[in-house]
Amino acid sequence: LTERALEAAQQVRTHRDLPMAADLLWVFLTAKAPDLSLLKSLEVLPVENLQGDGQDNAPLGLLDAVAAILCGLTQPGVLEVLGHDQLRKLAERFAAVFTDDSQGQRGRAQSRIAQLPHATLPRLALALAHLAQGLEIKGESNSTVLVSAIEAVAAACFSWLRRCGTEELVDLSVALAAVPSSTCQE
Repeated sequence: LTERALEAAQQVRTHRDLPMAADLLWVFLTAKAPDLSLLKSLEVLPVENLQGDGQDNAPLGLLDAVAAILCGLTQPGVLEVLGHDQLRKLAERFAAVFTDDSQGQRGRAQSRIAQLPHATLPRLALALAHLAQGLEIKGESNSTVLVSAIEAVAAACFSWLRRCGTEELVDLSVALAAVPSSTCQE
C-alpha cells in the first residue's frame, strides 16, 4: 500500500490535476490508509488559479474536486498523519477557493459556489466546520479563511433550502453551529 501511495503522490505532483488528485486521495481514504506522501502532494495543486484573476467560472469538475479534497481532509487519520499545522495550512489553501479574494472582489465566491451540485453544499459546509473546529488552537480564534468559506457555502444553501432533505438540513445546521455567532449577524 505504501508503494502505491508513493506512486499516486508522484502522479499528483507530475500531472497537477485536481480531479485525479481527489480521486486518488479518496481511494486511500476509503481503504482507511491516509498516506503522508499523498497528502503532502496536494500542496502542488494549482488551486490559486481558481480564485484569482477574475475567474468566476472554473472548468467543470475542478470545484467539485476541491470540495472532495476538503471533505477528505476531515476523514479519520488525516490529522494524525499530517499534523495540526500542516493540515490547517492545506485546509485554508483549499477553502480559500470558496472565499472572496483579498482585493475586495465581492461575489466571486458565490459565483464559484453556485457551480457546485446542491447536494455538495451542506457536506462541504460540514467539512469546513469540522476543519475549523478541529484545527482551533486553544486561545486562538477559528481560521478566518475556514469561517469565511463556511459562511459563503451556507449562504448559497439558503437559496434552495426548501428543496433540502433532512440529511442536508442537519449537515447545514451543524456547520452553522461552528461559525462564531458574531460573524452570522448579516
